[in-house]
Amino acid sequence: EESDEESSEEEGEGGGMGALIENLDSESEDEFDFDSAFAEFKNKCIERNNQFFDLTDTNGDGVIDTKEWKNTTRAFYKSLGKKFGKKRKSQAKAKFSQIDSNNDSQITREEFIGAITSRLDELSEDAKRSRER
Repeated sequence: EESDEESSEEEGEGGGMGALIENLDSESEDEFDFDSAFAEFKNKCIERNNQFFDLTDTNGDGVIDTKEWKNTTRAFYKSLGKKFGKKRKSQAKAKFSQIDSNNDSQITREEFIGAITSRLDELSEDAKRSRER
């Protein structure tokens, strides 16, 4: 039986997160504009995820189907030297269902970017609440 190593929910390249952290480290609290920095980070994430969508939509029909999602997810774990066992297959299927908001077994660009944007907005709100404490 295949075993999967534990993995965090947020695997993969962080996009502009490094720049955001560098900015946090190099600026004093009085000079740092979190909203502007986060907006820049969010735009970079959306740009990279649009690219990811295009790479995942291998047949170019404008949607990601379950086969394309599975192939991309398998390739991602293989690139990390990890097995794509039962646990990861189940996680990939659950993530697909979460993003496929109308449950038609296809992810449109709008659904995909909408899910990314929603998650980034949650992170921004969490950060704002943390700064207010």
